[in-house]
Amino acid sequence: MRTYALIGNPNCGKTTLFNELTGTSQHVGNWPGVTVEKKVGKLHSKYGDAEIVDLPGIYSMSSYSIEEIISRRFIIEEKPDVVIDIVEATNIERNLFLTCQIAELGVPMVIAVNMMDEAEKQGDKFDFESLSGMLGLPVVPITAAKAEGVHELMGVVGMSGLLEEIENEAEHKEHVGEDEHGHGFQDIEDPVEHRIDHHTDSKGRTNALLSEYKYHNHYRGPKTYQAEPGESLAVEQETNNAERRYAFIGEVVKASVVKGKQVGERTRSDKIDKLMTHPVFGIPIFLLLMFAMFHVTFSESFLFLGIDSPGVWLQGLAETFIGWLGGALGTLFIEGSWSYGLVIDGILGGVGAVLSFLPQILVLFLFLTLLEDMGYMSRAAFIMDRLLRTFGLSGKSFLPMLMGFGCSVPAMMACRTMENENDRKLTLFLVPFMSCGARAPILLVFAAAFFPSNGDLIVMLLYVLGIVVAILTGFMLKKFVFKGEITPLVIELPKYRAPKIKSVGISLWQTMKDYLRRAGTIIFVMSVVIWFFSSFGFGPDGFGMVDIEYSMLAVAGEAIAWIFAPCGFGFWVAAVALLTGIAAKEAVVGTLGVLLKVGEEEALEGGALSGAVLASVGFTPLSAFAFMTFTLLYMPCAAAFATLKRESNSWKWAILQALYSICVAWIVATVVFQIGSLVGLA
Repeated sequence: MRTYALIGNPNCGKTTLFNELTGTSQHVGNWPGVTVEKKVGKLHSKYGDAEIVDLPGIYSMSSYSIEEIISRRFIIEEKPDVVIDIVEATNIERNLFLTCQIAELGVPMVIAVNMMDEAEKQGDKFDFESLSGMLGLPVVPITAAKAEGVHELMGVVGMSGLLEEIENEAEHKEHVGEDEHGHGFQDIEDPVEHRIDHHTDSKGRTNALLSEYKYHNHYRGPKTYQAEPGESLAVEQETNNAERRYAFIGEVVKASVVKGKQVGERTRSDKIDKLMTHPVFGIPIFLLLMFAMFHVTFSESFLFLGIDSPGVWLQGLAETFIGWLGGALGTLFIEGSWSYGLVIDGILGGVGAVLSFLPQILVLFLFLTLLEDMGYMSRAAFIMDRLLRTFGLSGKSFLPMLMGFGCSVPAMMACRTMENENDRKLTLFLVPFMSCGARAPILLVFAAAFFPSNGDLIVMLLYVLGIVVAILTGFMLKKFVFKGEITPLVIELPKYRAPKIKSVGISLWQTMKDYLRRAGTIIFVMSVVIWFFSSFGFGPDGFGMVDIEYSMLAVAGEAIAWIFAPCGFGFWVAAVALLTGIAAKEAVVGTLGVLLKVGEEEALEGGALSGAVLASVGFTPLSAFAFMTFTLLYMPCAAAFATLKRESNSWKWAILQALYSICVAWIVATVVFQIGSLVGLA
């Protein structure tokens, strides 16, 4: 099977094209030996038969970042059949710099000039024949978001791969003098024509594709100094290469592109940014958008009309379904038997409690995905840079921290792009304080149970609290541990664009798959284990099934519950839930579901984990808020802890973060509960 590699600058539409080419036939992993994300997919049948590798978004092929090293190494060592270079039509000068560097490696390459619809809107005109001729490479205009030109692109890509294959065969036969049948080299032309005809599609593009052959792998750019494998160029050579490339790019663009707007003319994005990134209004707008996200997800008074928000309404439907499922499954077992307890109280109680919040998780991630697709997330980092610099931090830290709202693991991986080692280790330390998606079920449960009328404000307050704790922690570390200059933030602000329905859908599908996978593995196993230890113990008649207060889990929980008494939740159920949360934060909800038997029909009435059910073990609104605070701040899950150790290359740094976060969580939760008790909120 052929392999095609996608490469391009950040924000060039590479992910959109990857999603179009693969649909949902893609998987995410890590590059061998590093923790940078790797996306691989199988080409959709309508575009051919090949594997697509999505290389990291980079600006150049130098060796300053791990992404650049990965891309260069993959192209040179793995030798993909064709490299598809995505060039943003509205920013072609900068994008062509990477094009020149890739072409200099002498690999089969096709250029896809993307976002042609935007270029046409601003009046840009392209002479693609001239552009292709001057570069000496096939060039295809596309608009990936609308799938325009993608068929033509893949036709040229397929032909380029085929022609490269034929060239290799021709070289081989030229050396040998005759093929395996004894025919001379001159006989190769007939099979070549036959194979090209075989790959021609129904629209008869043979001539168009063949016309690209004269440009195939014949890059016409400037001669540059090339480093030997494993070596780097001197600064003077790098500068000389850059000057030659930019001079060549200037000639190419001047001859093949007519700009519709004058240099320096304000675009629509510039006008919007005048408000969105305003020194005064930027942060209030950011907070307003956050509130809107939580309001749509958590509020039981949507738009203050007294009706459920979309998130709450969908979560109610999920609870109703799980309640019906529990009732249906309950008829298959004898109530009170171990099998009934395992299936209804254990599996359904734990997994069902977590799954009931899947709709709200998807609503939350939908909002985050829309903000990212529209180009706002880069603005959020930009406006927060001003605030962070006040505390001695770099705005570069806020990008991984924003990613931490989704999951701490990829957020920590994103720290790899930070050049300054101190800033990188500092950011790794701060990321776990962001409320990740795995913590969302905990906040959802307690907000719905104890703060139904203002759950959105409560959850937003906790998210902001995580940011504040991270900033204050960073300030102390910068003051006493990582002393030095603040690294300036240099970031590209992409143009504002309408979200792409397909890309958003694929992102949500991946989120749902990951959530269901965790529910079907980690939470399932944890639920079974928790049910066993909460159902068995040593009673008067020896070891066997006992009431939950005499179980092994209750005995172990009581032994450590006193630690959390100052925090307001010094009872064994809460203590055990926090312990299981170290494995996975969703397990906190799953554990409560098992221990409080929410799989049983009577517990499901009025909500899987209703206020009445939680109050029965000792929770009050104040202690519930303190519990939410603790789960927000205490050590990350096992996967995030392992990633922190791997990224920092230090057990000491990972353990220090875990211990520090537990101490901070205990102190903040205690302060919340004790002050609340003093003012009469208990």
